[in-house]
Amino acid sequence: MRAGTRRALLLLLALLAVLAAQRAGLLDPAAGASAGAGTPTAAPAPAPADAPVPLPPQERYAVIEERPLFMPTRRPPAPPPPQPATTAAAPRPAPPPPDLEVHAIVREGERWLAMLSRARGTDFVQAEPGDEVHGWTVTSIGPEVVELRSGARNVRLRLRPEVTLPR
Repeated sequence: MRAGTRRALLLLLALLAVLAAQRAGLLDPAAGASAGAGTPTAAPAPAPADAPVPLPPQERYAVIEERPLFMPTRRPPAPPPPQPATTAAAPRPAPPPPDLEVHAIVREGERWLAMLSRARGTDFVQAEPGDEVHGWTVTSIGPEVVELRSGARNVRLRLRPEVTLPR
C-alpha cells in the first residue's frame, strides 16, 4: 500500500472511532473542539431514583380509553341514558306561623329591642333586627309590631294582639 492511501485509511478509522465514541456517549460533542479530539469526558450522572419520570402525552392513551386492555372485543360501558327533563320542583310549603308572642318593645335611642317568648311560655328572648329567634329572623321592630322572616314568608306580630289601640 502506498503511504498516502495508508494515511487516508488511518484517518478514516480514527474518524470512525471518534464518531462511535460520541454516539456511545463517551465523548461530549460540544467539548470536542476545546478539550482536544479524542479526549473522553465523564459519562452523565444517572438520575436519582426518586426523580419523577416524565409521562408520555395523554393522546397516546386514547386507544386504551376507546378499547380497554386485554380483550380486543371489549368496549367501554355505554353512557347512561339521558334523564328526562324534570319540571320545576314544587314550591316548598310555607313554614308554620311562628309560635311566638311579643311581650315588650323598647327603643333606646335609634336601637329597637323586642322581648319575645314562645306562645304562653316563660323562656323570654331579647331580640333586635337581624337576630334569629326559633328559626325566624327579626327583620324590623316598630312601636307596636315585630316583623319576622323565614325563607320567603314574612309575618308581623303585634305587641298586644287582643287589644286594639284607639286612634
